[in-house]
Amino acid sequence: MEKTKFKTFRKSLFCNNLAFILFVLPLFNLHSKEIDNPWLQGLDGNRVYVLYESDNEKDIVVHYRIKNDDSNALMKSSTKFYRKTNYGGNTFVHRILLDDLKFGTVYEYWIESKKKYEFRVPNKDGEFTFTNMGDNRSGIKIWRQVATNMASENPDFMIFNGDLAYKKEYNYWIDEFFVEEAQAMFSKYPFYNSVGNHEKWNDNSQAFTQSTSISKEPSPYFSFEKGDALFLILNTEVGVGRNSQQWEFATEQLRHSKKKWKIVVFHIPAYSSGAHGENKAMKLMTENIFEKYGVKLILTGHSHYYQHNLINGIHHMVIGGGGSPLYSPKKASYTINQAKKYHHALVKVNSERIKFIVKDLNMDIIDEFEIK
Repeated sequence: MEKTKFKTFRKSLFCNNLAFILFVLPLFNLHSKEIDNPWLQGLDGNRVYVLYESDNEKDIVVHYRIKNDDSNALMKSSTKFYRKTNYGGNTFVHRILLDDLKFGTVYEYWIESKKKYEFRVPNKDGEFTFTNMGDNRSGIKIWRQVATNMASENPDFMIFNGDLAYKKEYNYWIDEFFVEEAQAMFSKYPFYNSVGNHEKWNDNSQAFTQSTSISKEPSPYFSFEKGDALFLILNTEVGVGRNSQQWEFATEQLRHSKKKWKIVVFHIPAYSSGAHGENKAMKLMTENIFEKYGVKLILTGHSHYYQHNLINGIHHMVIGGGGSPLYSPKKASYTINQAKKYHHALVKVNSERIKFIVKDLNMDIIDEFEIK
């Protein structure tokens, strides 16, 4: 009889513990961070942000120094500010600003006692290179290969044209954007991004991405200069009309810039033939601002193919082959070249020309041209 009672007690205890694990623990919303590596954003001159995900608000300390220079002093910097994701309020993406870096120099950096990473601060002047990609969302296998290909170009930085995740929720960012190959690339090469209509402008896109601004307030659009170029990173998920703050921002940035090359990045193209087609709001901005102030190159995504369109002296590029299911492009009167292929672009910029090279998954050249 006693043995029967004991067995019943053990069974009851097991069931209670199992119920606690299955139903009660999740209510505490316990969570460990999912992104192992730091990533680099907001490169502006000789400063860059290191972003790092943590499960708490405690300051993150980054140690860094010039690589292969033991005589150089070890430096450190700690959290400047952080932003929360919407994953239960207990995941924090810290921003650690590394400032006063030496141009043209390779640095190594690490967090706590973990593995070392490295990055190179681009030269202050002269030619620079960047890679460009859009619409990787939901195409994880393809995105892994595209990321590997982009890293092999050894760029100074990268620009992404939006739709980095299929939905705005935390797990989509983790599963689709921060894949292993991309994490390795992000820890070495800084990136900038425009916001797509899938991930949208919200808590997670604001937590996982960082502009060049040193303000704690998130910046939906921003600009930066590199060499002979001004870059304008716009956001088609917030107001773009004539009376919007973004319209005024774009106008002022372009009006006052003395840079030879003016390059604009946003997700939804003004001109695209096939799939989503043209966009009236962005055509209006193009005709009234970009054409007026001498923009030569516009980088977009949204339609999942490669397309090179030339309208009124501006090269409108649809770079939408980062992994999402491909669409079929249609040739318009303004279309110069197009391809239904996964791809990325390599862009080389100096004072004389912009060289634009588009490569497929096999690294074969789809298109190549120069802007002078």
